[in-house]
Amino acid sequence: MYSQFPTLVVGTRASLVRPCENGDMGGSDRNGATVRDTSRRASLGDTRIPVALMVAAAVALACALAPATARAADPSVVLGASPVAMPAATAAPGAIVIDYAGGYTSAAPYKLRRAGVGIVIRYVGASKWKSLTRAEANRLRANNIDVIAVYETSAGWMLGGYKAGVKAAKIARRAVRECGGPSEPFIYFACDVPTYRFSTVNACLRGAASVIGSENVGIYGSYGVCNEALKAGVADKAWQTIAWSSGRVLPTAALYQTAPKVHGSVGISDYDSNYARTDDLGQWAFARGSLTWQQAAPAVAETLTAIDFAPSASTATTAFAVGDGGAAIATTDGGATWSARTLPTTVALSAIDFADTQTAWVAGASGTMLRTTDGGATWVPQSSGTDRFLYGVSFADASTGTVVGAYGTLLCTADGGATWTPRPSGTADHLFGVSRQGTGSGTVVGNHGTVLRT
Repeated sequence: MYSQFPTLVVGTRASLVRPCENGDMGGSDRNGATVRDTSRRASLGDTRIPVALMVAAAVALACALAPATARAADPSVVLGASPVAMPAATAAPGAIVIDYAGGYTSAAPYKLRRAGVGIVIRYVGASKWKSLTRAEANRLRANNIDVIAVYETSAGWMLGGYKAGVKAAKIARRAVRECGGPSEPFIYFACDVPTYRFSTVNACLRGAASVIGSENVGIYGSYGVCNEALKAGVADKAWQTIAWSSGRVLPTAALYQTAPKVHGSVGISDYDSNYARTDDLGQWAFARGSLTWQQAAPAVAETLTAIDFAPSASTATTAFAVGDGGAAIATTDGGATWSARTLPTTVALSAIDFADTQTAWVAGASGTMLRTTDGGATWVPQSSGTDRFLYGVSFADASTGTVVGAYGTLLCTADGGATWTPRPSGTADHLFGVSRQGTGSGTVVGNHGTVLRT
């Protein structure tokens, strides 16, 4: 779980605080007043006070003001002009959440990981110079750094209302997918201006929800913007900025962004620090519904080695699992309950693939191949033409499929498995997995890093 640590927020009445120092996430003074020159960077103020003295004074004042239980409390107010402790600033997985628009280099992910960064928040579908790329996303995730998506073009784009939200959601979802993210991603939509036009912002979020679903919509903005969106139920999560918030911190916000780089040098020159109050911030690897696993009542005692759900236009509910000794179990309620099924074999089974809701194949030892055309009610043996162990099977449709197995075995069919034709694999390594991406393409993997492509 997350570690907890107190953070000092220091400044003066003259301080300018910009949640993104490169000029992308708005600006205000610490009391929420709008900064007229939005190109100015954040500073500690016009008064040049030695940093060490400021920190010492802040620590002393924080200790004097904060009660003994402050570290365990979630603040609802942070005094903007006075240096106070912000209790219970909860770190994200990997300890740190940051957001940035520019300054990325290929060396940055390694440096970010070394600095303890666990999640980065990145633009998608915006200007090329500041948007996430597939290469960057791959490199971040290779360094165990997760990604959260945020969409923004111009600062006040959300004031375009419902139609702007529809357009933004389509662009942002496509951009996430192109970067290797989830097919149905969670996206924050940024309201980067001080505004009281809450109904317009909420209409924009409703437009986004019409495309990606309300459960995948987040709002970035001031205290008021975030509070109104959550109250109206048009955003699932809020990412509040310190800007235009008059020192208030929304307790129900999932993320709180503060301009000072409280995490020090992390490998990105311009970034903002963020505090998280929940596990699910909308990061890509947080798969909804996968955090809690429940043991289903066992239907058989044998080892089960393969499972596949029948594809469905709505929610997949029918699945089969197969294993040792010809064991098979099936579910028709999405896996909540399972029942044993009898197959016409007692050999070890290692693969199953549904081409559609009714048609599927099972493969296993001694060249065993079975087919069903009625959703698994009955299974009919097929002749594979080999006695080798078959480890993987995949069909592009009800006719075209491939099966792979021991010692480089690779068989193809174009008639639903009535006949199987051996194909040269060019290897004697065992082949364990196959995936058909279409009737004319497929990929096979096996021992010693073997990868075959057609």
